[in-house]
Amino acid sequence: MTEEVDRIAAKEELREVRDTMAKASANRDSEEAIAELVAESPELKAALEEGEPAYQVAREIIGARLDEGVSQAELARRMGTTRAAIVRLELMDETPDLQVAFAAARALGREADIRFTKPVDAPDHQASGD
Repeated sequence: MTEEVDRIAAKEELREVRDTMAKASANRDSEEAIAELVAESPELKAALEEGEPAYQVAREIIGARLDEGVSQAELARRMGTTRAAIVRLELMDETPDLQVAFAAARALGREADIRFTKPVDAPDHQASGD
């Protein structure tokens, strides 16, 4: 029961972080605030790690949209969708698929770049060759 309560609390904290990020322009101040919250809450850290792909996509879309001076409504028009869909995407209420991420990039005059990189602290794994 306690685990479930902690999980629900972490999800509520995550919602607050998402709302903050959606309102901010993914700047250093918001990143520092999130780092402080994560340091205080292991549950929030786990929830953020679980939602990391959506967070990264949302942060990129918000940053590019603001850099280009494009409103949510205009981005929606360019993508052939609704403003509500863009809001859900930016609030990370839905995990975007690759088609949506690439469509948003194109609508903002950008290219999406997906790379598989090793974390700095990751051990070196060799393919088994089987």
